[in-house]
Amino acid sequence: IAADLKLLHRYSDRVRTYTMQQNPQLSRLAQKEGLKAMAGAEIDKRLDNNEREIELLIAKARAYPDTITRVIVGNEVLFRNDLPPEQMMLYLDRVRAAVHQPVSIAEPDYIWLKYPELAQHVDFITIHLFPFWNGIARKDAVPAALGAYQQIRQRYPDKPVVVGEIGGPSNGDRHEYADPSVSNEAIFIR
Repeated sequence: IAADLKLLHRYSDRVRTYTMQQNPQLSRLAQKEGLKAMAGAEIDKRLDNNEREIELLIAKARAYPDTITRVIVGNEVLFRNDLPPEQMMLYLDRVRAAVHQPVSIAEPDYIWLKYPELAQHVDFITIHLFPFWNGIARKDAVPAALGAYQQIRQRYPDKPVVVGEIGGPSNGDRHEYADPSVSNEAIFIR
């Protein structure tokens, strides 16, 4: 992990994590490398696991306040229907009360539109933009992603918006009008 972080630091000064338990030393290693981290807790249907993730997220955010600059409580939990929005709002409120860093949940743009009450329980909006999975052809993918981003910014003008994930696959099966390929992926990213 230390070698990977050193390599990543050549291209970025920030990393994002999705779980606290699987790589508990990542915060220390990121600090040593001079990286900032958006630390995430893995939240799903396993309630006992959620408790361990949240406790460790809070502990690491307190221990590494200069390295962990943002906190994510759950990744696509509502998209997967793992838990109801009300449970996620309780988790978000709990973490917000316990740490000094800004707190969010990471979800596709349309989840933020479906559950606007989430915005009252976060400090910033984290969206995932995947035109491919919406069946959009590569030629229309960038305008679709930018349009979704702008729609969220307009819907929540008082909240910073962070794109947590964006991209498309380099191979696999076609999805409606979207064709996965190395070239389509590269053109979209550029």
